Amino acid sequence: MITKRTKAWIGQNTSATVVGNVTVDATSSEKVMSLAVGGGFGGTASVNVNVGVSVYDITTTASIVGNFSPSDSAAVRAQGSVRVSSDEQLKMDVIGGNIGGGGTAAVGAAAAVPVVTKNTHASIGDNAKVSAAGHAGVLVMTGGFSVLPRDTRFTPTSTSISETYDTIDLGFDHGFSNGQEVVYDNGVDTTNAASIPADTSGGGTTLIDGHAYHVIVVDAHHVQLAETYCDAVGHSGDAACPGLVRPIKLHSLVGGVLYGESQRLVPTNAAGVRADKSPRFNPAGDRVGDTINLPYDFSAVVTGDKVVYSSGGGEPIEHLVDGATYYAIKTGPNSLKLAATYCDTGLA
Repeated sequence: MITKRTKAWIGQNTSATVVGNVTVDATSSEKVMSLAVGGGFGGTASVNVNVGVSVYDITTTASIVGNFSPSDSAAVRAQGSVRVSSDEQLKMDVIGGNIGGGGTAAVGAAAAVPVVTKNTHASIGDNAKVSAAGHAGVLVMTGGFSVLPRDTRFTPTSTSISETYDTIDLGFDHGFSNGQEVVYDNGVDTTNAASIPADTSGGGTTLIDGHAYHVIVVDAHHVQLAETYCDAVGHSGDAACPGLVRPIKLHSLVGGVLYGESQRLVPTNAAGVRADKSPRFNPAGDRVGDTINLPYDFSAVVTGDKVVYSSGGGEPIEHLVDGATYYAIKTGPNSLKLAATYCDTGLA
C-alpha cells in the first residue's frame, strides 16, 4: 500500500501583501508499473492462483486556510492575481501473469487488481480575506479533461504494405522508438493464413502471429520490423550491436486472402491485450448500400441465421441499433444484408 500526501497552503491568520501574483500550487504525479506474476508445478497435477492487489491512497491539497473569526484582520492581498490550484496525475500499467505445469494437468489463474483512492482539493477557507487587483494574470486549470482514444489497428492493403521499402503504414502516429519490442497480432486467427507475407527466421513465409519483433522507425506512420534488437538499431544505434540495420523482407499481399482490418503491433513494455481475434469491419469502406462486405470469413452463417450487431463503441450504422439481434440475408460467402425479422429474410 502506498499513501501519499501533498499539501501547499497559506496558514491560518496569515497576512501577506504582494506586488505581483500569489499562487498556492500543490502538484503531485506518479508513474507506476504493477506486476503480479506467479508459477507452480506438480508431478501429477498443479493448481496455481496468483492475485496482486495494489492499493494507492493519494491526497493532494492546496489552500488558503483563512482566519479564526470574521473579525480577524489578517488578509492576503495581491496587486496581480491569486491562484489556489491542486493538480494530481497518476499513470499506471498493471500486468498479471501466471504459469502452471503438471505431469497430468495444470491449471493457472492470475489477476492484478488496482485499488486507487484519490482526493484532489483546492480551497479558500472560512473567514479568509483575499483580494486581487488583477494587474497581472495567472493560468488556471479548469478541471476539465478530454479523452482522445486512438485506434491502434491497421488494415493491410496493397498501398499500406510496401514490398519495395519493406514498410507498414499504420495510418496513425505510432509513437514507437527504434528497437522497441512489439508483438504482431494479425487480428484474425492463429494459423498465420491472414498474416502479412514476409521472409522470417526459420524459413517462415509470413509474419508470425503472436511473435515478438523489433521496430525500425521510418516516420510517424511507417515502420519496418526486425527479428532482433540489434537488427533494428545496428551498430550506428548501439555500439554493442555488430553490423547494419536489417529489416524483415515484406512481400505483396496474396489475392483472395482475407487479411481483416484489425491487425496490430502491441508494445511489450506496456499493459495491453496482445491477442484480439474479435471480428470487426469498418462500415465506411465495407458497406455498399444495404450490403455489408465483411473482411473476414463469414461463410458459416446462412440466410435466416440470427446475428448480433455491435457498433464497437462508435456510431451505429443508420437504421441499426447497437446490440440488437437481426437476421442474415446472405448475398455472398462473406457479405450480407440484415433483416429485422425472420419473415423479412424471404424464407418464410
